[in-house]
Amino acid sequence: MSRSTAHRILVTLQRTGFLRHDPGQRGYSAGPQLVHMGLAAIAQLDATIPNVPRDRASAHLPKRRG
Repeated sequence: MSRSTAHRILVTLQRTGFLRHDPGQRGYSAGPQLVHMGLAAIAQLDATIPNVPRDRASAHLPKRRG
């Protein structure tokens, strides 16, 4: 992917609230829209797996590699 394409995608994600630019760290973090979507996904998981305590739910997720 070219740098200009990556930049346009990042700018779009910032404008729509999915990313926040952190100039101090020279990087990006999750924006409010992404946090909202994540919380909605967690709520949906909680509804489909009612017998799993919330603090143990992540123990069954595979670790990301790479």
